[in-house]
Amino acid sequence: MRLQEGHGGWTRNMSAVLGKKGFVREIDGDGDAHVEFVNKIKWFFNPALLTIVNTTNMTIQNGDFVFVNDSYEKVKSLQDSAHGGWAESMRETLGEAGVVSTVDRNGRVRVKVGSTSWIYNKLALTLVAKSGEM
Repeated sequence: MRLQEGHGGWTRNMSAVLGKKGFVREIDGDGDAHVEFVNKIKWFFNPALLTIVNTTNMTIQNGDFVFVNDSYEKVKSLQDSAHGGWAESMRETLGEAGVVSTVDRNGRVRVKVGSTSWIYNKLALTLVAKSGEM
C-alpha cells in the first residue's frame, strides 16, 4: 500500500484491522500514528489512512471497548466511593484497554482489563468502539 511507504511499511497482517476502530496512542516524531486495537494489536499508520470518529456523545454499554485514562491524579480523583473507590492496584490499568462487562443504573462501569476487573467512573474512560464494531 503506497500510503504506508515511509510510515512503517505494509504487511498482510495489517489487513485484519482495516475498517476497525482503534485508539491513537501517539503521533511519533516523523508523523506516524501509533494505533492500538482490540487484544493489544498495535500498528503504525500514515494518519492519512485514518478517519476520526467522535464517540463523545455515545453511551458506554456492555461489551464496548474502552481505554482507561492514563492520568493517575485524574482517575484517582474520579474514583470516589460512589464509583467503586480507588485501590492502588488499579494504577496498573491506567492507559490500558478493556472491555465493559456491566454498566449499572447509577452509571458505574465495570471494565475487564487483562485479568483484572474494576468499577470505574465513566469519566475515567474513553469509548473506542461499540461491541459490534470490533
